[in-house]
Amino acid sequence: MKSSLSFPDSVPSHLSSQRGSGIFIILIAIVLFAALTYAVSRSSSGGKNLDHEKTIMAATEILDTGNRLAETVSVLRLHGTGDAEFSFEYNSTYVNAGCLDETCKIFSFDGGGLDWETPTAGVNGGEDWAYTGDIAVENLGTSAADLVAILPGLSEAVCHRINVMLGIEAEVDTPPAMIAFSASQFTGTYNAVPVDMNLAILSSQKSGCFSTPSLTGTVVASPPLTNTHVFYQVLRAR
Repeated sequence: MKSSLSFPDSVPSHLSSQRGSGIFIILIAIVLFAALTYAVSRSSSGGKNLDHEKTIMAATEILDTGNRLAETVSVLRLHGTGDAEFSFEYNSTYVNAGCLDETCKIFSFDGGGLDWETPTAGVNGGEDWAYTGDIAVENLGTSAADLVAILPGLSEAVCHRINVMLGIEAEVDTPPAMIAFSASQFTGTYNAVPVDMNLAILSSQKSGCFSTPSLTGTVVASPPLTNTHVFYQVLRAR
């Protein structure tokens, strides 16, 4: 006997439509979640890249300034300025009585022709460039004090980037550590017993960066700087 029962050949259209809508909503949710995850990831990465770019810009600015200063001192030497005559006079500071006219002044139109360099805000803790005759870089010239420009108050990241750009450090390294020391503003006199910068990694290096637990003396305008990083540029190796 032929059965009288029968089954539909397909799911009713309203049920099929509901099932399709549910799958579509799930797919939309998956896509939105993936997009949100990607956006958060890009935002985090973008922040890191921005910080890295700022660090590179700060390091580049410092190196450029150091090079300009060193080149200017070299030009003045060629024009006859003696080691004790260099003057970094600015706003009644760094006055060198041994500099008798404008031609031996770094920041004079008739001398070095440079403008006084003020670090861009955020490059360091607000300290100015300083100039001293109290430091001797090991294996550079003699053991006598060199004429050196320094910029203290740097972050470890900027200090490290400087050394990497100079080929002194690898990416995995950290800045070398210097002893606590004191330095005075250069006004024509070199220290007969200079601070010996005898860090192996900086041996014979005309410029570089190091950390120090304390920097005191007239090269800093504020109280002693502690746990700071210092860039140096030899302007005249003696």
